[in-house]
Amino acid sequence: MRPGADYPDLEILVSDNCSTDDTERVVRSFGDPRVRYVRHPENIGANNNFNYCIKEARGVYFLLFHDDDMIDPT
Repeated sequence: MRPGADYPDLEILVSDNCSTDDTERVVRSFGDPRVRYVRHPENIGANNNFNYCIKEARGVYFLLFHDDDMIDPT
């Protein structure tokens, strides 16, 4: 079982701010319906991307992670 797979009330929103790497392929490779991927067609800037995440989040709680953040080493 994947870590966290026993917690269905989780949403992970990946807001791709027009990156040039393989973000979409990596995100989709997880095959987890709790992970939602959105790609902006042009760079909207960091603050606008953060605000977009807040606006789009569907849960009761919200935690913003940047591309180099982690909550737990495992």
